[in-house]
Amino acid sequence: MYQLKKAAWDDANALLESEKHFHFQWSQWRNPIAQDMIAAAHLRILRQRFKADGYSTPTPEQLALAWNRGYEGAKSWNFSPNGYALRVANLFRLSQRGK
Repeated sequence: MYQLKKAAWDDANALLESEKHFHFQWSQWRNPIAQDMIAAAHLRILRQRFKADGYSTPTPEQLALAWNRGYEGAKSWNFSPNGYALRVANLFRLSQRGK
């Protein structure tokens, strides 16, 4: 399961609705399909925000930090990765080996 607060869930749902996808109620947070759809939408939102701020290809560390602290929180850190962001990026890079 992904760790998303209700505000992030609501933002992701709004994006899904604008894309003509299914709306997931907060009460469905345990549903694996809802989790995956909301998480993917949340990542798209983060990528859009990075792009709007001039970061065309955010690093895995930057995305993980924004996921963990919220976009504005990550920005206030100048997108300098914390331990969580470094661990996520390491796992991501390990998963990409051999592809």
